Amino acid sequence: GMVFSSDLFSSYNALGEESWKAWAAMGALAQDMETYALYATAAHVNKRALSMLTMTDCLATGAALIDDERQSALHPMIELALEVAYREL
Repeated sequence: GMVFSSDLFSSYNALGEESWKAWAAMGALAQDMETYALYATAAHVNKRALSMLTMTDCLATGAALIDDERQSALHPMIELALEVAYREL
């Protein structure tokens, strides 16, 4: 699904719910800080790119993973990313 990417993560939190709710109303499922740069760079060098995200914090509910949970939650995504990258070699 659609993700909005911004290097203003702290700004979105500081601006309150209205900033992320506008993106959610347009169908954004998540926010990250790297996807835009990844895709822009890939387009610039005429390469393919894939952004794989694992949700660790939720602005809508305030839920967040603690450090240990975050590490274990990222392992399946990292393994999948390595499998995909290996198949593309």
